[in-house]
Amino acid sequence: MAEYVKMTKAELIEELRREKKRFSVANSSNRSLIEASLDPLVAIGQDGRITDVNAASEEVTGYCRKELIGTDFCDYFTDSDAAIFGYQQVFKDGFVCDYPLEIRHRDGHTTPVLYSATVCRDEAGNPVGVIAAARDIVERKQLEEELRRAQDELGKSVLEQTGRLEWTAEALRASEERYALAVQGSNDGIWDFNIATGEAYHSPRWKSILGFEGDEIPGNFKEWETRIHPEEYQLVMDRLKAYLDGETPAFEVEHRLLHKDAGYRWILSRGACLRDSQGRPYRMAGSITDITERKKLEQQLLQAQKMESIGILAGGLAHEFNNLLTAVSGFGQIVQETIPEDDELSQESIGQVLKAAERATELTRGLLAFGRKQILSPKPVHIDTLIRNTSRLIQRIIGEDIEFSIDSPGEKLTIKAAPGQIEQVLMNLATNARDAMPFGGSLTITTKQVIIKGGSEGEYDLSVPGRYALISVADTGTGIDKKSVGTIFEPFYTTKEIGMGTGLGLSIIHGIVKQHNGSILVSSEVGKGTTFNIYLPLYEGHVVAEKSKMAEPTAAGTETVLVAEDEDIVRYFIKKILEKAGYRVIVADNGEEAVRRFEEHNDISLVLSDVVMPRKN
Repeated sequence: MAEYVKMTKAELIEELRREKKRFSVANSSNRSLIEASLDPLVAIGQDGRITDVNAASEEVTGYCRKELIGTDFCDYFTDSDAAIFGYQQVFKDGFVCDYPLEIRHRDGHTTPVLYSATVCRDEAGNPVGVIAAARDIVERKQLEEELRRAQDELGKSVLEQTGRLEWTAEALRASEERYALAVQGSNDGIWDFNIATGEAYHSPRWKSILGFEGDEIPGNFKEWETRIHPEEYQLVMDRLKAYLDGETPAFEVEHRLLHKDAGYRWILSRGACLRDSQGRPYRMAGSITDITERKKLEQQLLQAQKMESIGILAGGLAHEFNNLLTAVSGFGQIVQETIPEDDELSQESIGQVLKAAERATELTRGLLAFGRKQILSPKPVHIDTLIRNTSRLIQRIIGEDIEFSIDSPGEKLTIKAAPGQIEQVLMNLATNARDAMPFGGSLTITTKQVIIKGGSEGEYDLSVPGRYALISVADTGTGIDKKSVGTIFEPFYTTKEIGMGTGLGLSIIHGIVKQHNGSILVSSEVGKGTTFNIYLPLYEGHVVAEKSKMAEPTAAGTETVLVAEDEDIVRYFIKKILEKAGYRVIVADNGEEAVRRFEEHNDISLVLSDVVMPRKN
């Protein structure tokens, strides 16, 4: 027994390899060596079923070799869940050492053992099974029980004078040595604590995950417990208690731990315990894995999925709303044309209706931009030209008590964009800045060229590196708190009072910028102001001046036009407009009807159709 306890992990692994080699060669001499082993040896296939055993295995289970071969390896243990977990760990780590289990004999009595196992591989390196060896620890269990009784009767002072305590200390040192070897090359932090005393060991990697080194963290269980984030504390404690009480086969939980920098890191904690003959846990060890980056990616994915869902909803609503606005604006213009110019009241009234419809149209465009469903017509434009064209409107919006300035470089920065959309972004940001400075302040728009290097594009929420134009909109307003900064681009989120905003402004801005293959980031400090940084890819070509178009007279004619539109009010409006211009109009409310009408009439000169139609597009 003493020789086994003092065996190092390296020696144990080498012994397992020798056993595996002997066990895998089926000849009479090797079979003799296997049968001569006093420890049970078992060969197990990938499906968990036994493929071969030695005589010691027959003795400890009470079953003969023929009865054992082909059966499930885990069925011969008192805790099959723990056996399955240990078997899975072999394939995960390549080996396990000193895994505590109890073998159930055919007659019902049990034998405590420590299992060590290693994966067998074929010539290509693929796993084909497992070789497992067991050590009978009945004597060790008796010594532990003796030790416990002695502690109860004589106390610690007497035990310190006995050789048993020295044996226990040697076993602990050997165990810690095995742990140290097991985690070499691993990125996990190891912990090991005495459940009775609360004393704990934290590996150097465990400490470094939380930003510590050396003796900066005391060796006790409370150090880990007090660092658990309050939101996950109860969950972690419940999982730990359930495992120690034997209600669950393993301890595993995700939670946050307090870092040295006062922030939190997401951690995956796992562990297993040793139990005495009464099933009481007396020692537990395990690992922590830093999963902070994984959690960030999961959060980004959830956010992207949420924004995509809301974008689809917004795009659908905008489409339906746009159909209604088409009829409102169209019929409004028809009515306006029929009202005499000297009827000022009627002209003013219909004018207000058309203005309201135009404002609603702008909102529709914003919804489409937020959902990234709007069809853009980008063209090369100079950023300074866009800002200059918008500056007068911005000055009117923010008022005279806010100082407005533009800081742009001497070189012209060219982007490919829809000018109206970028102007809308600047106007919305200027409006937000004005609301954040009720007692005056300053608003500055700065432009410059920046180069985003490969590998850093993720920090700027960009998909590719390269040359970008940076538009910074900075105010000296009230600022935004840290909690709000993380959610400020979410739809319907607003810091304004009820009735003072829709909560869509920044979401629409975010959608527009993303549709232009750019990104928008925000930095803010309460009481000191806010800065929005917009990154848009630079365009390498040249800006071509547009020629002014001459106004053309309204079309009119007598030809036959087929109008295919499924929205009743839009179809009716188009029909009336064309008939007013002298055309003969045939209508259809679905694709199949449109085809049928086209085949029935040979004089159709033009088909005017919606792109997406029911029954046939």
